[in-house]
Amino acid sequence: ETSGARSRARMREEAMGEAVDESPPDPSSFGVYYARLLHQQNMLQDAVRTDTYRRAIVHNEADFEGRVVLDVGSGTGILSFFAAQAGAGRVYAVEA
Repeated sequence: ETSGARSRARMREEAMGEAVDESPPDPSSFGVYYARLLHQQNMLQDAVRTDTYRRAIVHNEADFEGRVVLDVGSGTGILSFFAAQAGAGRVYAVEA
């Protein structure tokens, strides 16, 4: 079973209100933390953190206008979204 299939299965379980297997796919401490949706949600809800990233990207449009952006380890994709807002010509969001 691929990690993509596991992710889709997990999203279906959550949407249906079913019990979700919370075991992380990555045994490293980094993967253990960031693999959990709760932590992604907490980061998005941190308004100071998220808005600081948004301002840093959107207020530097000259660095993004028409450029190709590769967001490696994109997680929720929020930084990719900000790059698109700043005028990036193409954005690739890559998550394991």
